[in-house]
Amino acid sequence: MSSAQRMIRSRLWRDGALEAEDFPFGQISNHLDEEGCLFWVDLCAPDPSHLQELAEELTLDAHAVEDALARQERAKSVRYATHTFLTVFATKIEEAGRGEQGSFRSLRVSRISVFILRRGIITVRQDDGFDIDEVVRRWDDNSDLLKFGTGALVHGLLDVVIDGHFEAVQIFDDEMESLEDLLFDEHAAANELQRQTYRIRRDLVELRRVVLPMREVVNAVLRHRKDINAPSELDGWYDDLYDTCCAPRSGPSRCATWSPPSSRRTCPSRTPASTP
Repeated sequence: MSSAQRMIRSRLWRDGALEAEDFPFGQISNHLDEEGCLFWVDLCAPDPSHLQELAEELTLDAHAVEDALARQERAKSVRYATHTFLTVFATKIEEAGRGEQGSFRSLRVSRISVFILRRGIITVRQDDGFDIDEVVRRWDDNSDLLKFGTGALVHGLLDVVIDGHFEAVQIFDDEMESLEDLLFDEHAAANELQRQTYRIRRDLVELRRVVLPMREVVNAVLRHRKDINAPSELDGWYDDLYDTCCAPRSGPSRCATWSPPSSRRTCPSRTPASTP
């Protein structure tokens, strides 16, 4: 991504009402101790100097800053002296090309790093693959929650990420059913079946890698709600998030047991695409 495509956004709320947008970094520290103030800063494909400027302004831990800029990271939640640091992965399915059976889609994964402070959050995205506008819309749709502080921002972000996981799971359900239909189609080309099987297997491995650790991340957030300034009024919202992400029969958890059907045509019987 070129420097022209790099984006920095910010918002400031006071008592749940939007007060300012796209304000300079230097103003954030002015509001850290103001009762009722809440801020958000988003950096997309950031220049390291921009993140370093924020780190100095807000006393962010150097290890967390390094993790936010690293090319390879894992989903996690880490508590530091001045903030909590989250790494989560968003997913979406994109059209990737066309084959003999029509167009096919592929999984795209985007990493979001989150610095959670007492009065706000900073999101760092490696690229524009994750639709941050949907997070902003979620906050706007539930603007009555913003008066409860940082916990509301964290909930809205995680809610959008987990919704994206569910959407990917549903699409893979449909893809695997289509693959089974192709498996029993005597007129289907064997090489096309093998290509689709390989593609789905590859994407399933990647989906498991980013979805399954989310259960531990959400659990960590739930255990330490006070650290992210989440009052009891948000308990029901976070409990719903837990049920969505961590319940054994939920869509994201279900992907742990998925396996694409074999591309061999000698399969004796037909097996459902997924088991709850």
